[in-house]
Amino acid sequence: MVMEAFRGSAGRVHSGFYSAASALYEPIRETVEDMLREWTEKYSGEGCAPDIYITGHSKGGAMATLTAALLKMDASVPDPKAVVTFGSPRVGDSQFQSYYNSVLGMKKLHVSYEAHLDIIPLLPPTSPTLMEEMMAEDKKLGSAVEKILWSDTSIRAREKRRRSPTAWDYKPVGSRLFIAPDSSIIPIDGTGKCVDCPSDEERIRDFETKTILASGMFRAAHGSSCPGEKCDGRYMLAVAPEICGNMS
Repeated sequence: MVMEAFRGSAGRVHSGFYSAASALYEPIRETVEDMLREWTEKYSGEGCAPDIYITGHSKGGAMATLTAALLKMDASVPDPKAVVTFGSPRVGDSQFQSYYNSVLGMKKLHVSYEAHLDIIPLLPPTSPTLMEEMMAEDKKLGSAVEKILWSDTSIRAREKRRRSPTAWDYKPVGSRLFIAPDSSIIPIDGTGKCVDCPSDEERIRDFETKTILASGMFRAAHGSSCPGEKCDGRYMLAVAPEICGNMS
């Protein structure tokens, strides 16, 4: 996976996610400024300040993370109040993880939900082995994962990435929460372990054995909607079960 420097010495991040977030940053910042201006005109005398919340699912979660970092570094707009991501891939290396969590102070402000049998929150991994296995075992699955991790999935771009000498070192950011099979929510510690849920390594093995690297089961576990034919609905059932209940 190709990585590039994030704002000088703040570590390295996934070049595709960074490019996508950077392309949208100015329109997002301008929209935030417009909303703040509108809020000030309406509520300036009420003694309260507006809050900025950022959220995203899948690739949108990765972009939410980088956008939050950019907003946090931008003195022209207020800091984000909170960031909430669902099934988000990892965006940067250990240096970026430290910068984001500690220097920017996002460890307690960012909550990252990771569902049972959803492999995306564990990707990109620290080595290419898992990705190669996916591509070899199930081409549909490999293609689905690549579309989430990369905007350019052409054969030429894929081969270029595989030849890249850049070492992988992707790490999760924020406070991680695991959504169990029964939709209960369990905190994950900084080492990728928790008392009542599997470790990151065990989750990868579960994914390999229980789904047999099947693209259909992967899509169902990664989906963000209520339970249905192609979605387990685990994210929605864990954080907003009343919405799915109202739809039944």
